[in-house]
Amino acid sequence: MLEQFVSTTSFGKTAYTIGFALTDTLVERLSFYPEIVCIYDRNLTTFVSQLPFRPTLTIPLEGGEKIKSREMKAQIEDTMVAHAIGSSAAILAIGGGTILDLAAFIACTYCRGIALHLLPTTLLAMCDASIGGKNGVNVGAVKNWIGTLYAPTAVYIDPTFLYSLPLVEMQNGVVEMCKHSWIGGAGCYKAEDLSPLLAKEPHVLFSSVVANVRFKVAVVEQEGKTPGVRHLLNFGHTIGHALESLSDWSVPHGQAVAQGMVVEAAIARALGLFSDSSFEELAAMVGASISTPKRVAPWRQWQSLLLKDKKRVGDDIPLVLLQEKGKVYLGPQADRYCHGVAQEKVREVLDAMSFLSDDRSC
Repeated sequence: MLEQFVSTTSFGKTAYTIGFALTDTLVERLSFYPEIVCIYDRNLTTFVSQLPFRPTLTIPLEGGEKIKSREMKAQIEDTMVAHAIGSSAAILAIGGGTILDLAAFIACTYCRGIALHLLPTTLLAMCDASIGGKNGVNVGAVKNWIGTLYAPTAVYIDPTFLYSLPLVEMQNGVVEMCKHSWIGGAGCYKAEDLSPLLAKEPHVLFSSVVANVRFKVAVVEQEGKTPGVRHLLNFGHTIGHALESLSDWSVPHGQAVAQGMVVEAAIARALGLFSDSSFEELAAMVGASISTPKRVAPWRQWQSLLLKDKKRVGDDIPLVLLQEKGKVYLGPQADRYCHGVAQEKVREVLDAMSFLSDDRSC
């Protein structure tokens, strides 16, 4: 089982390889670089030590949102400068989404841009962070506030890594797949259809990953022709990012987005765009992947974070609104993928779903 293709976007080209046991492919492509900086999750130290080549510099990190900071970026860059890493080098990033986000941002700015190779090792990173060129760091409680779009030279997606993942990490990735199905692509999963995927059946893993990578790549490629279409991928993320921040990054991204999808679908229902039956179907499907308790906070804390969403214009909260399964609301002119929703409506739904604390004065 092997899938290979090249994606071309307004910000560059990326070669994608999806298959099992991709070490030989990785070695072949990296052999052209005189220097390799390997930035990786320290839990993968054994894997890195067994690579058939020795990186010029290895930088192990503890995965998680707290490493995505300007301070950590500068620290790694200072280390690279101290080792005289030049512009002909390549960064090889191995790990989950936070490792890839940080490493990609460094690759974009170091020596005004060096080659970037990504080896995602979680299902969520395979279907999300490694695709599309977004990178960045957090600023305090605000997620991904500073970053760029930078096309990786190559992405290697090897489902072999998934066999060692705990259930919650698989669930985090399944959430992204569910999101794709509801916004118009890559299969329509029902709650009962997720079992083979979570059981890590090889053919199911491979076909599901390929379909979801292909879907996200297609959306990203459309952005140049259809401005704003990439906003589709933010379904569940406005609320989800706020949940992550409210938890001080203790709630995993996938779990936060799962809850965000349910809340944002409920808002679409409250606006009369989304039917009760469709909402119940989505809630059942996404709910099967939620294992983290709700994060309850005063409205003022929610409001502060929601108004710092990068897509915001004015005082409304920017949301992707579902209309039916596989279709989002595009507005009267059928040309908008993200819509401002009045703060009071968002507050009403959060309150009705028990996401607000009892302190109504806040």
